[in-house]
Amino acid sequence: MIPGYRKVATALILVLAGIALSLGPALGQSKTSQDVVRVERASFGEPFPAFTFKNLNQGAGGPASIDLATVIGQKPIVLYYFIAKNQRAEKIFREVQSLTDELGPKKIALFGVAVSRPGMAAGAIRERAAALKIHVPILEDEGFRLGQQLAVSRVPNISLIDKDGILRMVNGGSLLQVLEYKLSLADGIRRLAETGKIGTYAALTDYSPSVEMVGRTAPDFKAPSIRNGSVQQWSGLYSKDTINLLIFWSVNCPHCTKALPQYNKWYRENRDKVNIVTAARITNPAERTKTREFVSAQKLEFLTVEDQDRAVADLYNVTATPTIFVVGPDGKVDSLLSAKVAGFGEKVEAKHKQLVK
Repeated sequence: MIPGYRKVATALILVLAGIALSLGPALGQSKTSQDVVRVERASFGEPFPAFTFKNLNQGAGGPASIDLATVIGQKPIVLYYFIAKNQRAEKIFREVQSLTDELGPKKIALFGVAVSRPGMAAGAIRERAAALKIHVPILEDEGFRLGQQLAVSRVPNISLIDKDGILRMVNGGSLLQVLEYKLSLADGIRRLAETGKIGTYAALTDYSPSVEMVGRTAPDFKAPSIRNGSVQQWSGLYSKDTINLLIFWSVNCPHCTKALPQYNKWYRENRDKVNIVTAARITNPAERTKTREFVSAQKLEFLTVEDQDRAVADLYNVTATPTIFVVGPDGKVDSLLSAKVAGFGEKVEAKHKQLVK
């Protein structure tokens, strides 16, 4: 869940200083704690405060500046916070734009929101928008004003404001995300466009795109072993005789380094019930050395491969560690397993009983 305002504001300042909150990229490195303009988090069920913003998509996306006061209270609004060149954030942006195009600009307005940063300044964001064929305004969130109002701590991030200018929802991560029984976020946006109204859903629970892998064949990949660099291929690693766990982790993730030795302890005594392969994030030589030392010191008995620059994680829509996929003997992703150590063995045994006939 989205934490309290003070905790979020502190975390976001760290993000703006270039410290990542998770495996995803930071929201920007161009700001420092001194640059952040402190504003209060917007209240649900209350009119959303409006400001004027520079338009990073001037031309294709409208004039050089956008005054939200001219739109709020006139039609429903979708605010889409994203990071340029973040593969998933750009993909969802195109999907949201396609949906709002279908509904029509008279019924609903879409605004992208982004923060300029070194390596991705205003001009570069405009170029990315052109490459993606984005034709809506992209608000430059100087001082991270909107980010604080909407308690943004991850991207992609979708917020909804109704026709009366009332904030109804924040922290949407996918159009597939469920708002309530048989109502997806995409359906909610359609309802908002048609009626101008939608219930107050407040801050949605953080969305894990990994759930979209369930029911699909686990993507094949090649990656080197952390121990000796020999190239391993998933299609030759997973077992057709038992269940498989594919665990994504990082040596810099405290939860991971606590949990893996416990998984290993259980695995030593239950090799007949599960095949385990882990993919460790590797972004530089120092991280490779640190990971190799951890694997050796903990005597991890399951295979660990290098996930270089998140190439494998991106295949599986992994945005946080640890993430554990259960892959059945048929090679399809059955489910995600809770990474909590407590009850790990019982959960694996239950899956084994369910999937292995």
